[in-house]
Amino acid sequence: MTSRTSFDSTRRPFHLPSIFTCAAFACLAACGGGDPEPAPPDLARKQAAAASAKGTVVYRTVTKGKSAYANYFEFTNDCEQLALEVFANEDRANADGTQTASSSVRAQLSSYNACTGDIGFMSGATDTAAIKLRNDLTHGKAVAAVVMADEFGTMRTVAVDLDWDGGVLTVDKQVFKTVTPTSITIIKSSGSVRQSETVSGALVLDGVDLLAPDRPVGNRGISGFMTASKGMTIEVTRTH
Repeated sequence: MTSRTSFDSTRRPFHLPSIFTCAAFACLAACGGGDPEPAPPDLARKQAAAASAKGTVVYRTVTKGKSAYANYFEFTNDCEQLALEVFANEDRANADGTQTASSSVRAQLSSYNACTGDIGFMSGATDTAAIKLRNDLTHGKAVAAVVMADEFGTMRTVAVDLDWDGGVLTVDKQVFKTVTPTSITIIKSSGSVRQSETVSGALVLDGVDLLAPDRPVGNRGISGFMTASKGMTIEVTRTH
């Protein structure tokens, strides 16, 4: 699924100088056109120098992110229900040459007793480099030990060792443009989702593997999906 949106913030008859308009789209093309990527360092420096000489300043931010989500549920009897969610994230950003990166796994545990009305919730996260998510989202893996805590300080630990595989891919792309008398802002974004056919591995909560095949029979299961996103923002501002 693909959509394109263009928005002009001023409807007055105003025309920016051609070099000003071209600076934005030249920078946009240098970043990869339909697929936002940073320009090579030498090209980026030349573009910045050319823009400065023409009285414009170009700000560019490129972001990339991939994530995997798993939802485990269990009904142990007529009263007790439990859900354990896992979020694995990889994020990258490049803001005018300054690069940042992070990888983390978050887990949150929800419980409900339909007989007593008791509700429980706890969550936690840990930074880890043991996350491998393919660009096409056909496979993902995350390994981490996460300590979760509730509002009272009670803690429980879950060891995550999960694999995501297969599924149908859905893609969405958007482009937004805002024009003012002194600036042009272009925002490109693309996102994709792949509903995983299988989520497998181990979820060890307090020493018990919730996904172990030899556990007592109950109403339980696990499902999930993977996502990827790319975004690029280019702002060209006239300085004089």
